[in-house]
Amino acid sequence: MGQIKRLEIDEATSVIIREIIKE
Repeated sequence: MGQIKRLEIDEATSVIIREIIKE
């Protein structure tokens, strides 16, 4: 269960980082 939550957070973080790099 902890791993699944961590994966979701990791994916969300990746999206946020991509948005930051885009600008």
